[in-house]
Amino acid sequence: MMTEITHDQAVALAALVTALRPGWDVAGIVKHVGQARTRGTAWELAHAALHSAEDPGNLTPAIIALSGPHWTKAKAASSATGSDNMPGAAKCPEHNTRLPCPGCRADLLAAEPDAATRTLSAQHVPADAIRAIRAAIENGESA
Repeated sequence: MMTEITHDQAVALAALVTALRPGWDVAGIVKHVGQARTRGTAWELAHAALHSAEDPGNLTPAIIALSGPHWTKAKAASSATGSDNMPGAAKCPEHNTRLPCPGCRADLLAAEPDAATRTLSAQHVPADAIRAIRAAIENGESA
């Protein structure tokens, strides 16, 4: 399952909802999205917010955090599209963290030190920092 919606995602979602429903302000949408963040995945919450804004009978964004047909539609949309399986939604079975898994990445870099050099060089990490990281990996030290 994808993690809860982040604040930055909530703000972006609120901007979209406000553009579609100008009578609802961004601050109110962000507030009620925040209140609803544990009701479902970030995908489901986005669907629910859009479905609630689509209904002209919903006068304020407070509806987003409440039970109702917008959540039923959101859960159905998430199941139908498989959005729980979108990139980043799955969890690593070994480390139980959201993919891409930093633990698996560390294992890969430890097994293939040249990959660490290529990756860090591409990120413009200074050569002496790369050498220190490689030495720590070779010595079995953790970051």
